[in-house]
Amino acid sequence: NAWIWIDGILGLIKTYLVNLWHDGHIMGFVSNNKIHQLLQEKQAGTFLLHFSESHKDGAITFSWVDYDPQMNPHVYTPEPYTKKELETTPLPHIIQHYHLESKWDYRVPLVNLYPDKPKDTVFGCNKSQGIIARILQAQTEENLLPQSQIYIHVFHRQDGKMRGSPHTP
Repeated sequence: NAWIWIDGILGLIKTYLVNLWHDGHIMGFVSNNKIHQLLQEKQAGTFLLHFSESHKDGAITFSWVDYDPQMNPHVYTPEPYTKKELETTPLPHIIQHYHLESKWDYRVPLVNLYPDKPKDTVFGCNKSQGIIARILQAQTEENLLPQSQIYIHVFHRQDGKMRGSPHTP
């Protein structure tokens, strides 16, 4: 049902994404064709945030562009993040630490938030700047996240799909 999906998206915004939404960093409801159209002319590493249509309870993901050696654009989208993942790790933290890792390679594919805002400026980890600082401060004040606890996301390519899992030290 479409209303369940919309209600799930509204719940995600209200609970986990309000700062990103108010700051205009989430593009919202965007078709795959539109995502490809927007990203295909941008530099490698440009990404945008959008809601997933594949989860009935609401989810958010991001898509980025990269180029093959012949300079053909390719758009990649990891599996969406649901309430379950966002309960443990704020989306800005996921974005800030997102990387692709294989036996022979380590890459950080997310560089600029669409259209051309440097990721570190928008999602900075500096204690005095960026959305992540505001979210972590709010969660600490509400005793949702102990100050000594750090979340790290490690992403692997398995069977051609990108997966993520939160880890705590």
